Amino acid sequence: MSEQQIPDANRFQSMMLFWRTLRLDLKIGFVSMVVMSIILVLFHWDSRNSVQNRFWLQWNQYAQSLADLTAIFVAQPLMDNNTAVLKSLSDRFPASHNQVTSVRLLNQSGAMEIQTERTSNSQKTSDTQYFFAKIHSPVNPTESIGSVVLGLTTSEAQSVIASQMEALTWDMLLALLTLLLAVNIVFNRIVRKPVHLLEQQTASLMDGDLTHPISLESRDELGNLAQSLDLMRTRLLESHTMLADRNKSLEKLSGVLENQVQERTRALSESYLLLEQELTRRQEAHAKLREVQHQTELILSTVGEGIFGVDLNGNMTFVNAAAVQMLGWSQEEMLGQNSHELLHHTHQNGLPHPIQTCQVCTSIREKKTRKATNEVFWRKDGASFPIEYASSPLFDGDDVTGAVVVFRDVTDRKIEEERSLHSQISRIAVSALLETGLEDLTLVRQLEVALDIILAVSWLSILAEGSIFLTDLDTGELVMAAQRNLAKPLLDSCGRIPIGRCLCGRAAETRQIVFVNHIDEHHEIAYSGMKPHGHYCVPILSKGKLLGVLNLYIPDGYPRNPEEDAFLTTIANTLAGIIERRQIEEHLRNAEEKLRQKAHHDPLTGLPNRLFFQELLQRSLAQVRREGRSLAVLFMDLDHFKQVNDTMGHEAGDQLLVEVAKRICSCLREGDTVARLGGDEFTLILQEPSRRDDIVRVVERIIEQIRKPVLIKGQPCHVGASIGISLHPEHGRDPVTLLKKADQAMYQAKDHNRNGFIFYEPNATGEEASID
Repeated sequence: MSEQQIPDANRFQSMMLFWRTLRLDLKIGFVSMVVMSIILVLFHWDSRNSVQNRFWLQWNQYAQSLADLTAIFVAQPLMDNNTAVLKSLSDRFPASHNQVTSVRLLNQSGAMEIQTERTSNSQKTSDTQYFFAKIHSPVNPTESIGSVVLGLTTSEAQSVIASQMEALTWDMLLALLTLLLAVNIVFNRIVRKPVHLLEQQTASLMDGDLTHPISLESRDELGNLAQSLDLMRTRLLESHTMLADRNKSLEKLSGVLENQVQERTRALSESYLLLEQELTRRQEAHAKLREVQHQTELILSTVGEGIFGVDLNGNMTFVNAAAVQMLGWSQEEMLGQNSHELLHHTHQNGLPHPIQTCQVCTSIREKKTRKATNEVFWRKDGASFPIEYASSPLFDGDDVTGAVVVFRDVTDRKIEEERSLHSQISRIAVSALLETGLEDLTLVRQLEVALDIILAVSWLSILAEGSIFLTDLDTGELVMAAQRNLAKPLLDSCGRIPIGRCLCGRAAETRQIVFVNHIDEHHEIAYSGMKPHGHYCVPILSKGKLLGVLNLYIPDGYPRNPEEDAFLTTIANTLAGIIERRQIEEHLRNAEEKLRQKAHHDPLTGLPNRLFFQELLQRSLAQVRREGRSLAVLFMDLDHFKQVNDTMGHEAGDQLLVEVAKRICSCLREGDTVARLGGDEFTLILQEPSRRDDIVRVVERIIEQIRKPVLIKGQPCHVGASIGISLHPEHGRDPVTLLKKADQAMYQAKDHNRNGFIFYEPNATGEEASID
């Protein structure tokens, strides 16, 4: 049945489509008729304008023709005969009684030669349409010798145009009626009659009559539609018979089905009672569950730590009150949101926090508890705070359904840890400064090391540059003693700073810390290209006494920190102790050096004295013995010195001894030593004499310099020198022996005409080498 109904339905749909198409064709035909009528009306209006234009153009041509004929007559000598002909022509052209004609012709002198005029009095001149044409000279076409005026009354023109339009209108109506008649005949024969017949046959089919066939004689689309409808009628007849048979079968089955429905109804009633009992049990269980959930919510709300749960996708499923208070969002805003994207998306340093490394996601993925102690959560206002949290997976049997995150705000603990760390670093820095003060370094080097220690303190917000100034006790100015990474223009400009000038000078003047976080009018020392910055200028004081200034650089716009102020004050006090201790040590060292100088040197000449000479000789002998070298000891006594001292006084003698000491020193080599034993006696140590000739050259140079006159009190003084020489290890190995033998050789030189030198020779009168 179903296989037969499908093509019948398709044919019925085809029929309905044909009718809809036919109605559309009729509508299109009607619209076409309307459009054609509009076109005919427009054509009629255009034709009326064309008739009027041709009518007025014809009269323009009439006027021009009359002017041309007049010009022809003008070509001949003007005669009475021509004038009569022209007048006759103007009277007869045109001949209508409703027209006005005027011809004017001028002669060569410009006077009126010919003038004809015909006017009808039957119409007013105000209802007349005039047409003008110039008469041109046949000799000179550009010269006008007259004019023609042709007048036509408006009523005459309208009657002519109306007659022409009436004929044109009847022609158009006749053509339109002929077209409509032809269309009606064709429509009745081709469409209307077959459609009417098909409508009658289809109406019987729709009334349920399946016995009468449906057919048309035409072989067009309507014929095909009739065949399809007839085939559909046949199939419907077959389907009707089949449905009747099946209806009988259904009546038999309905009885059986009714019995089964009754049995099922009884079974459903029993099931409904059981379902009511199950629902009652579940409602009681849900009530107990709600009570447990309420108790759980109360417990979660009273816990101080923040707690929230997430599902397998990281979306939050519950949030306790502590978490809401710490994070700033409401529960409605947080539930359903991804916890990592909402709270845990970025590290504290601003770098993105990948979700793959999130401990919450890791605990779900690895099915075990994960903890984090150095991370941050982000609040609703965009601020972060340090937290510690633990993420534990939620299990449903062996399956993980999500995780519970318990976190706490550790801001206070972090602040306390940071303060403890700052304090520890500060103690280390101060201890390092104190240890530096105990090292055997110069004060400048100690200040450089101290500046390096200060710049290395990590929690200070200072730049890696700075300087330390010391107070010049003589001028009272600040002198830069140590610096790190300062630009060359600053080194040139800030080498010495008067008290009160620029920021460091103000700190020295006020004895207070000067803090600025930008370059202002007090920043008197500047240079081209100087970057924006600020300063900590800390005075270094000891019991109110200004020892110097610590100058540190900070970033531009950095706010003042009281903790930094206190630490830098401690650093300045430590530096004050180091500076003061080093200054005391240097003072003691200078005093000790003066005492040592006084104990080991001759106060008159500044040369080593007898005690110090023996010590130096002992050191030199020990060194040459280790190295296997030789050494010479010279003992010298001035000749004629007593005479100068007695005649010119002890002051002159002292001046003479000072000058002699200078001359001896000018003759010595590097490493040689000269000393004054007392009076006019001098001793010398000559290092590394490879042979006696080297010693002789030195001694001869000394004697030569001493023999030169010395000007004292405007008078020249002449003295000489007698020198004895002993050698190591040839003449001895200890200081006493070498000095004794050099002394013996010197006396031998004095006994031998003086002003010369002798090498020590045992059991001999001596060997002399005189320099005259």
